[in-house]
Amino acid sequence: MAPRDFDSIAAQLAPAQAIPLTRRRRLMETLCPEIKDQILRDRGRTGPFQFWGLCSNHDEIANQTIVAAEIVELISSLAEYDSSPQSPHAGLQHTYGYLFSTIETPFGRKRDRWINEDLEAAFGQPSGTFGPAPEEGTLLANVTWLAGQIAFRNDARIGWLRRALRSRVAASLLTLDLSQLNLLRMTETIRGRFGSDRRQSTVILRTDLIRLPAVNTWYQGPPWLLVYSIHDRREPHPQLVTLFTVSEQVREEMEARCQEHTRTDIRLRYNAVVRGVSHDHYRGECRLQ
Repeated sequence: MAPRDFDSIAAQLAPAQAIPLTRRRRLMETLCPEIKDQILRDRGRTGPFQFWGLCSNHDEIANQTIVAAEIVELISSLAEYDSSPQSPHAGLQHTYGYLFSTIETPFGRKRDRWINEDLEAAFGQPSGTFGPAPEEGTLLANVTWLAGQIAFRNDARIGWLRRALRSRVAASLLTLDLSQLNLLRMTETIRGRFGSDRRQSTVILRTDLIRLPAVNTWYQGPPWLLVYSIHDRREPHPQLVTLFTVSEQVREEMEARCQEHTRTDIRLRYNAVVRGVSHDHYRGECRLQ
């Protein structure tokens, strides 16, 4: 399949003059039916949606809306997921939503992570496994499987993820073994009275780095994959927020950051949204595992 011109499609799905949601649904069917089909296939209580939290639709570095509200509404409607354009479902936003993001950031376009095939190259996966039109599975299901193997590796949640998604993802992912790779986890723990109920609670922000297996051989991209997840103790399970490749400098900064266990600058990162937790700085514990 020829690469889609997602900028052009985004302009048609979110034109200057608003068009009804039903027409936008028909337009997506015409312009990129494979994306609509994947979103429909992801639906259901046992699908990938359950493993993700919420995120912000505002990029704090570029100071712009990331995905047009009309497109967020369209994707949420197709997914039958009730969320606001300001705080959409993190999995839908960071996969399908990012395909239609047209903003420029210092790190390039948001969709680049799904277009450049760095992850396929690094993990030895078939072309397009983590792309807009995978041969097997869906973009969101395949990405959820990869991120979940990393973020949930020490949680009971990993067993349920494997049972729920094994029939929904690319077969090549079922034999992907990450156990021998270099893994680092930074946990930032804050405690307080969050939300309207004002009950004392704990929120753990988890930043996982995994050394990509093909680094220093033929893979020339950023050497680490970052997976960000949240374990809000008010919720029964940790939830994924995002993932992307990062440089060696990020790993060095993370290790340096944890040398001081107690910090006063802990905050939500990477557009994460947690109920009752502001984007201000909190005092808490920072540890490397």
